[in-house]
Amino acid sequence: MARTAFNIAATIGTIAFIGGLGGCQTAYVADIRNDCSQPVIAQLYKAGGPGNSDLLAEKYIGPGDRASVARYGVPTDWPIYVQVDAKMNPGYPQQFNLTPGTTIFTVTQEGNDPKGKLRLDGIPRP
Repeated sequence: MARTAFNIAATIGTIAFIGGLGGCQTAYVADIRNDCSQPVIAQLYKAGGPGNSDLLAEKYIGPGDRASVARYGVPTDWPIYVQVDAKMNPGYPQQFNLTPGTTIFTVTQEGNDPKGKLRLDGIPRP
């Protein structure tokens, strides 16, 4: 009897430990409207320090189009950011740290010029 109770307790403990390794998971979605006159590429990254970011998802978004770039089943403790860039962008790619769920953005260029710097603006949810 004592041995059976021990086996049951050990099995329950093992299942709890393995379940704990998985952790909680969530989705990160960037809903992006491209108001530029050229296509942009939107990418989701797991931040890992300088030069160590891991690409999770990417999507090309045409001028005037709206699209979502998403990654599902991501551990909640991962720092995730979206990066947007265009071929003729004279500045650095624009980045924005994400929170779990959907974040809405618009992408514009300075002076509405294809050679203007990109701007990525988050839109607050109602």
